[in-house]
Amino acid sequence: MAEISQFGVLGAFLGLVVGLLDYVLLDRLLYPRLRDSHEYAKTTQSQRIDPNVVMGVIKIASFTVFPAVGYILGNEFSKSAGL
Repeated sequence: MAEISQFGVLGAFLGLVVGLLDYVLLDRLLYPRLRDSHEYAKTTQSQRIDPNVVMGVIKIASFTVFPAVGYILGNEFSKSAGL
């Protein structure tokens, strides 16, 4: 059974910080463009993906995938360093 190491928790925390920064940057840079193109597509009756769907996927990746990968990498680091 795997045990929780300090490096795993530190890696998860760093992954969460990176995910938070990723989400904030993409929310500031990507979401306005997605929203504008979606509004334009609504007026021209063309199909565009809803920007909330895209941001939902980014939110899931930022707040679950990044910390999980950070935890795994932190545990692997502690094993490889012999700590």
